[in-house]
Amino acid sequence: FVYRGAAFPELVGAYVFGDYGSGRIWALRYDGMNSTNSELAATGVHITSFGLDQKDELYFCAYEGNVYRLQRSTA
Repeated sequence: FVYRGAAFPELVGAYVFGDYGSGRIWALRYDGMNSTNSELAATGVHITSFGLDQKDELYFCAYEGNVYRLQRSTA
C-alpha cells in the first residue's frame, strides 16, 4: 500500500510492504531518481495482507489470525 494517512507524515507517499517469513515491514520511497528502503518494524508474525481504514491508516493481518494497526513503538 502507498501510505496516505496522517499518523506518520514522514511516510506519506511511501510504498509500505511486509514479508511473510521474517515478519518485517518496510517503506520504499522513490524521488524520481533514487529509491530508498527502510525497515519500519520487526513484528514477529507472518504478515499476509495490508488494508486501510476510513482515515487511510494502515493495518496488517497475520496468518495467525490477528489484525494489527501500524503504530509508533512506545519503547
